[in-house]
Amino acid sequence: MDYPNIQISKQIIVTPYSPVSDQRNEKASHITIKNEIFSDIEEIEGQITFSFRNCAFLDTLVISNSDALAFQSISFQFVGCYFKEIEIEDIVTDNISFNFSSSIISGKISGDKTIIKTDFSNCIFENGLFLMSIHTIAISYQEEGIYPRIWNKLFKQMNSEYSESYLELKQSLYIEDPRYFNLNFNETRSVKKGIRKVLSKQDDTKIGYYLSDYEKGILNINLNLKYSPNSEDVSTKIMSALLQSLEMSGSSKGLITIENSKIDNWYLHEFYPKSEVSVYNINPTATNSNSKIEFHKSNLDNVWFDNVNFDRYKIISFYRTKFGKTVFTSCNFPNDYIDFETFKTLENIHFPEKVTKNFYKDQYEIFIQLKKTMEDSGNYYEALKFQAISNDTLKKIPGLQKHDKIILCINSYSNNHGLSLRRPIQYFFIFSIPLYILYLLSLNRIFNSNNLDLTLIGYYFSFVDLTHRSDFLVEKEQFNLFSLAIDYLNKIVVGFFIYQFIAAFRKYGKR
Repeated sequence: MDYPNIQISKQIIVTPYSPVSDQRNEKASHITIKNEIFSDIEEIEGQITFSFRNCAFLDTLVISNSDALAFQSISFQFVGCYFKEIEIEDIVTDNISFNFSSSIISGKISGDKTIIKTDFSNCIFENGLFLMSIHTIAISYQEEGIYPRIWNKLFKQMNSEYSESYLELKQSLYIEDPRYFNLNFNETRSVKKGIRKVLSKQDDTKIGYYLSDYEKGILNINLNLKYSPNSEDVSTKIMSALLQSLEMSGSSKGLITIENSKIDNWYLHEFYPKSEVSVYNINPTATNSNSKIEFHKSNLDNVWFDNVNFDRYKIISFYRTKFGKTVFTSCNFPNDYIDFETFKTLENIHFPEKVTKNFYKDQYEIFIQLKKTMEDSGNYYEALKFQAISNDTLKKIPGLQKHDKIILCINSYSNNHGLSLRRPIQYFFIFSIPLYILYLLSLNRIFNSNNLDLTLIGYYFSFVDLTHRSDFLVEKEQFNLFSLAIDYLNKIVVGFFIYQFIAAFRKYGKR
């Protein structure tokens, strides 16, 4: 491949098993791996073939390979190196692997399924990195592997100094069609932060460093995973990650596992997994008050959400997404309609003010789907909650008949659509006590010149008894139109709230 925009002025000559260290390359460079550099050299099993330490490439570095190589296994290792722009393409042989450790790297690595592995440990992806069609990609952040002396040497090569701004950099990783992908964060359990001593014989690794909670909080790592129709992915694992954003798209065929991670913004765009996707213990970071989840034109039938705290996200958008067979277990959802306002149907979650014409109807359909999903998994508690929320949304749909809206409003206030035991009891007394007082006033039994009759308190319980006789308190001759109307109205009101209480009491017996 030609590189018209790259002025290659330096060919870096490499020799197997001859480490390169402390080199500063200010001009564009090129490393070409040919069979001739392996002549008269015997392969040493288990040893790094090409090793670079504390090197800086201040312009573009191109690594290419144009012919099949004699060695069975060829490995590159870069430790404490800086790459303004790296281009690894045109790799013909299928036995090359790359390892980057404690380095700052940007650019593009395209294997066309020939690069067997790329491994990144404690690296900073300054201006974004594209990794495409690579057999195995492993990205790890190991707190036990942070060594200040390595980083200090790296920044000296860059004519720079370390500052927290490097942690705040937006680090973007674009991964396309990996066969095996593994992203892992390994935080220390030590309560001590900052500089620490390490039992090591090497000067560069005698001193370690533990990140503070603040430093972890400002990490800005963004991961974009894309699976093309021809993807041959087998396994994708994201474990204990700290991500500013995670975007997934395409049609994956392998197993996907996302566990014990803090993800502030999660986007599934046109995502159609063919195999199981397991999502466990997901939260936004405590410091982010503007976290989002967006399911956009996706099919989530093969996704299992377990112990995901949806109630902690600011906005959750379901737009033209199917999740009728999605499994939700031990997930936390909002508790009332006001909190469920976070569940929206937005064409673009970044513009929440722009809603569709059928916004409430689409929102209603979301809650109905979620209700059915919960019922299918036996989670009737959450299913009832979504039934109530869907009814509250239904009354906002334009065109719904007025009497239906009235029924929905009454049920919402009386027992929260069958969820609340407290409300019918509360309204039972709020309505029946004033009616009883009015009833007594109509019969001239209170607020007159007579002494207070304490037995009237006991007669209240007869008044709220639906089967009471009309003359439970006075003879029929003392009735008037007003007292009879109040007595009849009271039976309707009391009967209604008793029914609402029973309906809420039997909520777990409904099918």
